[in-house]
Amino acid sequence: MIDRAKQHPVLAAVVLLLLLYAGSAASSTYRAGLVRIHVTEKKPGGENLHLIVPGILLTNALKLVPDQQLQRGLRDARPWLPMAAIAARELQSYPDATFIEVSSPREHVRIETRAGVLTIDVDSPHETVRLAIPLATLADLTAELAAKQ
Repeated sequence: MIDRAKQHPVLAAVVLLLLLYAGSAASSTYRAGLVRIHVTEKKPGGENLHLIVPGILLTNALKLVPDQQLQRGLRDARPWLPMAAIAARELQSYPDATFIEVSSPREHVRIETRAGVLTIDVDSPHETVRLAIPLATLADLTAELAAKQ
């Protein structure tokens, strides 16, 4: 039997490069994890939003926002971006913790990190909101935003 790789070295090289590219893309997607957003309005006919997005899409989508629009949107946040980027990066090495937990008879808010994910939970009489974003994605997003100042 003749070894096909010896017959078609260019084809073998192309297949190898495609496999390496696919592996790299899969690794980046896995590292960034999934961002989960759930919003439920507590009124008759209220909206329910359940969105699960690969974190890498958020960091890549940020590159598509026109600079003028991004600068306008970041106007108030600009002084805090370098600190936010450092905090997001450092949270990755911080142990799991609950940073804020506030409860009242009508409302509950909790912000915590668990297993490499920052979660923000809000339960109010009007809605329930849950955001879960991997710390690696948060660090990438804040670093990207801080670099665009």
